[in-house]
Parts: sequence; C-alpha cells; structure tokens
Amino acid sequence: MKHIAFLSLFLSACVAYAENAFLPGTEDVPLMEGLIVNPTANIDFDTPAGQIRTVNATGKTLTGQKITAYYQQTLSALGWRIEKDNRFIREKDSLVITVLKESKPAIVRFETTMTNPTE
Repeated sequence: MKHIAFLSLFLSACVAYAENAFLPGTEDVPLMEGLIVNPTANIDFDTPAGQIRTVNATGKTLTGQKITAYYQQTLSALGWRIEKDNRFIREKDSLVITVLKESKPAIVRFETTMTNPTE
C-alpha cells in the first residue's frame, strides 16, 4: 500500500512539473527551472495570423545573467537563432526575453509572436 501511495504522489508531481515545463502558451519554449510565472501579469492576444503573448516570471534564486545564459544555450539547441541580444527567431515566430530585474530575485519578461501554421 505504501508503494501505491508513493507512486501516486510521484506521478502527481510529474504531471504538475510537465504542465509547467514550458512557457505558458508555447509547446517548445522551456520554462527554466527556478522560474515562477506570475499569472496576473500576463497578456494574451489572438489574431487571425497568430498569437502575441507576454509572460512575466520571477526567479527567487536566479540572476538575470543565469537566465540569459540558459536561454541562449537552450533555445539555439531547439532551432531558435539569436537575431540580436535576447531576440530569437525561428521560421516566422519570434521571442524576446527582457530581464527587468538583474539581481536576485530576477524578474524576466517573455514576449512571443507565434504565427498560425496555415499562414
């Protein structure tokens, strides 16, 4: 019985992590471990051509420098290319990462423009 309870708890934790493993509104932009999304500071805007989304997150134990380094390394491995500073492009999609507060706790803003696949 202990094993079943442990397995249930473990699976619940995995599902919770999986739901938060990506930036809200995306399926392939990872949410860096240690970042917590502020759900009250996000903006979603849908257009016929695609979606524009702004997501704000805080990293209590992270600095802006660590966040920037993580995304420059991780996104390039996922097919994004750095266009300028923290502006990334992949096909017709764009992602801009702005560090609003550099020191701990770091605050970061993600602005995504994702086109509809039919466009």
